Amino acid sequence: MRKLVDQVARDPRLLAPVREAIVALEPALLRLPPVAPRFFSQHDHAGRRLVERVAERSFKYNDEFAGDFHGFHSGVRSAFQSLNEAAVEDESPFAEALRGLEAQWEEQDALEAPGRQVAVDAMYFAEARDAEAAQIAGR
Repeated sequence: MRKLVDQVARDPRLLAPVREAIVALEPALLRLPPVAPRFFSQHDHAGRRLVERVAERSFKYNDEFAGDFHGFHSGVRSAFQSLNEAAVEDESPFAEALRGLEAQWEEQDALEAPGRQVAVDAMYFAEARDAEAAQIAGR
């Protein structure tokens, strides 16, 4: 388990606060193998999925000082702190933490969707104007 945490902690693709959060989760992860030993062999193990999804989601952010990253990081930090304080008798606390984070991320994505659509629409409009201008200039 320590090898996994160490490997994640050295991944340069992750922002430093994400690496630190995963390292901070190590106490809870170390309590997992005796009660849920299939962590490494079971691809859909809740503890493993939690670490993977947090890492994957963090790739969305380029700047640890951006406001949207702060929301992501505070949710992760809170979930990980709760796991470190919880009694780990099986993988269910990790599954619950992942469900909670996924729900937060879905809400965030829903809030961001209209802004993305506006940007896409503006791009299509600019491309159409460019094509019209090229057509007019070519006559």
